Amino acid sequence: MTIRFVDAGGNDANDGLDNIGVGLATATWTNGTFTLTQAGHGYTFAAGDVIYLASGTGLTPGLYEVASSTVNTIVLVETSTLRDVGDASDVAAGDDATGDWASSDGALLTADAGMNAVAAGDVVYLRNDQDYRELVTIDTAGTTTNAIRFQGYGTSLDDAGRATIDAQDARTNCVADSLGSTGGYYVFQNIIFHDATGVGVFLSLNVMVFKNCHFTSHTGDGLDMGNGAMVESCLFSSTAKGMDVGNNTTVVGSKFLNCTDGVECTYGTIIDCIFYNASGNAIEFIGANGFSCVVYSCTIDGNAGNTTNGISFSGNWGPFTAVNNIIYDCGTGINGHANGGKGRLISRNNLLNSNGADYDSASYETFIGEVTGAPAFTAEGSQDYTLASSPAVGVGFDANAIDGSAQEKDIGALQKAISGAGGGLLVHPGTSGGMRG
Repeated sequence: MTIRFVDAGGNDANDGLDNIGVGLATATWTNGTFTLTQAGHGYTFAAGDVIYLASGTGLTPGLYEVASSTVNTIVLVETSTLRDVGDASDVAAGDDATGDWASSDGALLTADAGMNAVAAGDVVYLRNDQDYRELVTIDTAGTTTNAIRFQGYGTSLDDAGRATIDAQDARTNCVADSLGSTGGYYVFQNIIFHDATGVGVFLSLNVMVFKNCHFTSHTGDGLDMGNGAMVESCLFSSTAKGMDVGNNTTVVGSKFLNCTDGVECTYGTIIDCIFYNASGNAIEFIGANGFSCVVYSCTIDGNAGNTTNGISFSGNWGPFTAVNNIIYDCGTGINGHANGGKGRLISRNNLLNSNGADYDSASYETFIGEVTGAPAFTAEGSQDYTLASSPAVGVGFDANAIDGSAQEKDIGALQKAISGAGGGLLVHPGTSGGMRG
């Protein structure tokens, strides 16, 4: 595996933030003290910076964390806790050998240059000091066991700082591919995809993961790809469809705000997500015959009926499952469940309120645990969907109830803001190293 850095701000001098340095010439390594010595190398590193060491006696090339630095010496951390960063204590297999080590030459200047350089299993870190105003084209596929990861960062590798790939309202896409293959095997983490005239991320590939990403201000969809989309703690705002994807879709802890449609997929699972002001369907499953479609603990606000359907199961025969969801203020709450007969829908402990019709068929009675009162959000007008004195508190389906315990889970994506009945702390999707929007 190779680690690469990309820094749109250039790399002609180390500023303590590049996390890679600029070409140490030859430094002598002392194993017992984890020290690199090179007199007058001209710059210092801060504790927590990461440098890339490319060659040397007893060295495994890779990233190493700095413990302290002067103009003449760099002391490395014996055992680093940073992801993908090696342990200085493992150098030279524990002997006291010394050798000459050289650092790499520094970061690449464009995200697409990083894309051109990768092989299966590589990791590319994008520093967020400046935007990447370019089309990033995937030329190389990862594999099932060696995915390729592109990850934004600010001042340290795991700080969740998001780098921006900006189409500037001048390019059709932020990210596209030239492969046309059946598998991509990429992870994009901590990246903003902004202002495409078409689709923000437009791929022919399958099996792609997006974590703590923001898809925003695209004329077309936020994300359009094949099968196996995995989305965690992402934000989709002011796009056409937030997601237009295929089979085996998984979406967890994400927000969809002011999109024409939230998620359109063939089949999959959507958990702990928030949808606001879709003008079509917040969630739509298409072509799902014989494959499971699950919506669990989501909050859907149709904004005074602007959303046609909260959940649409199209004209297919399922099976369909909707549990612990708030579906509010839509034209129709759940549409399509009647097509294959009542037995094809499992609907439990949902709150449906203020919809033009809760279901597309008036012949369907209230389902198990259903709540019909107004959800009483903390601040609906500002899309704060935590629960105040809400009938959704403490009445969600909870597996503990199977063992005779009291139900404690709240209905919807966000739990009640204080502890007590309805239990739990305030939970926002993605706030642990995750979504900030």
